[in-house]
Amino acid sequence: ENSGGLGIESLELKAVEAMGSTDRSLDISAPAPTLKMPEGGSLLLISGGTGLAPMIQGFRFAMKRADRFQKVVLMHSERRRAAISEDLITNIKESLRGQHPPQLRIHFTFTGEDDGTSFQGFEHSVSTGRLGPKHLSDVWGSVAPGEDSICIVSGPQGMMDAMAPIVKTVGFKEESIHLLEA
Repeated sequence: ENSGGLGIESLELKAVEAMGSTDRSLDISAPAPTLKMPEGGSLLLISGGTGLAPMIQGFRFAMKRADRFQKVVLMHSERRRAAISEDLITNIKESLRGQHPPQLRIHFTFTGEDDGTSFQGFEHSVSTGRLGPKHLSDVWGSVAPGEDSICIVSGPQGMMDAMAPIVKTVGFKEESIHLLEA
């Protein structure tokens, strides 16, 4: 494929020349796909385990433009509360910048033990059990007909496979559900 006059072979050759030898390799891949965030719609971010890392970027994006969204929901599932690091809590606090827009909800679900302690510095809700239709309905509500909303899911493959049909139960269309590998 040609990109500005440089094809992949040309890029590989330039990379080899830059490294000074042919016994090293450089992997070149296509750019990661981008998602069009809804203007005036809603954004649901669902993550489990290590899937939270890619969600933080989407969450930060949404917080910088909170006035453009009707609703922003971050739902994260972990086995235990202790698995949520202080770095994560700091990232969430920094993203909020001391504000908590009314259209924002943050929800944590713990599939194992929950010691009941609260995270300090931002509003959030907590439940136990695996994320399912009831959690989603209670926290998200439903997608209004014609609403420009997207759902991004990231986490272990089994969780992502299970969440796709669940988010449809609250009105998301197939084309508005995006699965990201963690």
